[in-house]
Amino acid sequence: MSDCNANTVSVVSYNSRGFNDAKKLYVRRILSRCDILLLQEHWLADGQLDCLTSLSADHVAVGISGFDNSEVLRGLMAVVPSSGEAQ
Repeated sequence: MSDCNANTVSVVSYNSRGFNDAKKLYVRRILSRCDILLLQEHWLADGQLDCLTSLSADHVAVGISGFDNSEVLRGLMAVVPSSGEAQ
């Protein structure tokens, strides 16, 4: 058997119950400590998901919304995977 270096990936799930400026700062802190963040219940409409891309230069944001700007809130989820290798 050969000796392999094991890489680890840090995954965090956070139910934000909305997404205001204070939660942006908290999500930035989480992103500084993880590789992948599963962000639930951000309550962002389709047109607001772009704000997730500005949270970290080291991560790529991929998000979906359960509603557009004209609909009532439903269940939501966004995934923010790391764009680089885990360290």
